[in-house]
Amino acid sequence: MSAPANVVLDALPMPDGRGYRALSPGWFVAILRIVSVGFAVLTAWVAAGHWHTMPVWAQVLVGVLVPAFLLMGLHPRGWAQYATKPFLQADRRGLYLPSLTSSTLGRPAVSRWLFLPWAHVSGLRLARVMTDEGASPCVACDVVARAEQIDEFFLGTPLKADVTADGRVPVAVYIQVLPRPKEVLARLEALSM
Repeated sequence: MSAPANVVLDALPMPDGRGYRALSPGWFVAILRIVSVGFAVLTAWVAAGHWHTMPVWAQVLVGVLVPAFLLMGLHPRGWAQYATKPFLQADRRGLYLPSLTSSTLGRPAVSRWLFLPWAHVSGLRLARVMTDEGASPCVACDVVARAEQIDEFFLGTPLKADVTADGRVPVAVYIQVLPRPKEVLARLEALSM
């Protein structure tokens, strides 16, 4: 019996009972919100004391930054999206990855997800992938997927990685600070068995 195929879904299904969702911790999001509001208040307070001596460009900058940081800190969908939209999801059936091209400027985000059955995922490991900040730690694996799926749903190719003998492609599936990649790897390994 062959493994089920990869499926592109228009919405993220709820995980089964033992499912895992990689989310930023709520305390981290709360800190981001507090820092945003704090920066807005501090900027407004400092600017108010020096408003008449500030050049016009600085007044315009303050007029843009203060509302922007207040909005980021107080809007319900600002930083809170990182605590509600998972970076990836897994359950006993397989791995679910969000589309990297689903949101574009001026258009609403489309929630497309790729379901990979565990039969199409192997070699879960910690690796490093090149990002804008340099080589970053990630959770990587070897997958069976079409080229267009790799382009849309995967974060890159780990450093020092080659296509396996059976045609599986090495890809990064998780690159974030919180939760730590080591923690995510442990949860995915437990579900893939």
